[in-house]
Amino acid sequence: MRSTKLLILVFVILGGCTTTKISDETKKLVVNGDASDGLKNWKGFEKVVDGGKEGKCFYVRNSMFVTSKKFIEVDASKPYDLYAMFKSGNYMKNLAYFGLLQYDKNKKQISATSVTPVKGTDTELAAACTKGDKEIIVKDAPALLKVFKPKRMRIIFETDGNGKYSDLPNDKISDIIMTAEKDGDACKLTLRYPIKTSYPEGTKVRLHKSCGHFMYVGNFNKNLKKWTKIGGTIKPEVKTGSPDSTFWRGTKYVKILILANWGQKEGEELLVDDIVFSQK
Repeated sequence: MRSTKLLILVFVILGGCTTTKISDETKKLVVNGDASDGLKNWKGFEKVVDGGKEGKCFYVRNSMFVTSKKFIEVDASKPYDLYAMFKSGNYMKNLAYFGLLQYDKNKKQISATSVTPVKGTDTELAAACTKGDKEIIVKDAPALLKVFKPKRMRIIFETDGNGKYSDLPNDKISDIIMTAEKDGDACKLTLRYPIKTSYPEGTKVRLHKSCGHFMYVGNFNKNLKKWTKIGGTIKPEVKTGSPDSTFWRGTKYVKILILANWGQKEGEELLVDDIVFSQK
């Protein structure tokens, strides 16, 4: 029956690209995941190349930030599978990361910092701060100075203040905190760069870890002589934090992400095919 055929996914691996194309049932969440429609829906791939009698695949040389263009709506309470086929284009090793960019209900990108609070640091401004200030005065939270690590923390404004983290993801983020010191009954935080928004005294704040990573389901640093399936299952949304292979809080939309030949610039070539994202 037709429905039965749609459940079957067969990968035929040749010396070039995979030639068996993805079923409509499986590929529907990814537009042009098999390069059959050129570079449509993709930013960062250099070109599409032939690799067999029928197959085509994406090609990228040197370091490139590759993403899909179209937003994919998700139900972050459910698990999803994300897989793709990868192969080295020459004799060189490829360093690559494969995962998702995540977006909130307004299609604003969710950063790892915005969902990674430091427990026990909820407090409030002891004094108003004005756009352009580099010093922030907060009421002394018991855990604040104890957990503080230079260049690894940021202050987040307009938090819920009750430890339930209902404000996440929260993008009202300061620059990196350089120093934290007692100031009478308060605590003075000195930022690397000034704040860009003014906040009144009493504004709820807390510390968040300064994070710069994305969400990955797979990575590798080697020469893939044969087509290799990379990926995994993305688990349902977590309350706080920015772990790999898990939806971050507030995720409503995603885009596919590939950090191809990341940081490499010696002529590394990477081939990618059959990018699949589907709800389990």
